[in-house]
Amino acid sequence: MTEKRAQPGRPEDPEITPRVIDAARRVFAHFGWAGFTMERVAAEARVGKAALYRRWPGKLELLEAVYATTSDPYVDIDTGRFVDDLRLFARALIVRQDEDHMLFFRRTEIEARANPELFADRDACGAEWCDAHGMGC
Repeated sequence: MTEKRAQPGRPEDPEITPRVIDAARRVFAHFGWAGFTMERVAAEARVGKAALYRRWPGKLELLEAVYATTSDPYVDIDTGRFVDDLRLFARALIVRQDEDHMLFFRRTEIEARANPELFADRDACGAEWCDAHGMGC
């Protein structure tokens, strides 16, 4: 049996990743791809750049992590009953009233058209949602 050895240094702070994801979502929403820098995200999240690079090798991987954790509430609403679907859709609309989330999805639309190479792997931006809304990202 192999014994697991402790890593040198202090343990990883579990609160950093969600804080960085939220900060990265805000930075991308407000500044787009050109302004989406590791420096800016680190400052917004109040962490050092090293904390980012330990988790993500670069800004593209960080943006992919943001997309992976920013689910769209409109995908897959199909309970089999129209009334229940409508109720879930209404709840999803309320959740998405958050300005940063709305800006994030709007910025995705813009960036998908301006920088299609960023979205060559369509899974990164939620292909089902994009197809359903005719956004071609």
